[in-house]
Amino acid sequence: MSHGAPSTPGNPAARQLSLAFGLIADTLEWPHDAYQAFIARLLAVGVCPLAITLGDVLAAYNATCDADGRAPGTDDKAVH
Repeated sequence: MSHGAPSTPGNPAARQLSLAFGLIADTLEWPHDAYQAFIARLLAVGVCPLAITLGDVLAAYNATCDADGRAPGTDDKAVH
């Protein structure tokens, strides 16, 4: 792989999955209250945790970010 090449070259679906899991990983650095709000939104989906979709997760992520005005805990960092 050449320097600067995307980690998932030529596969848009793989890049989207990588982005989704990256956003999920970012939540581990959020303040406790924001993380708990994110989890509450996931539980509000009302299905078994193993049946939650990436769409559900991204909707909860975006709702938590919107409620906070940006990604919680980012301060002056770039927001996804």
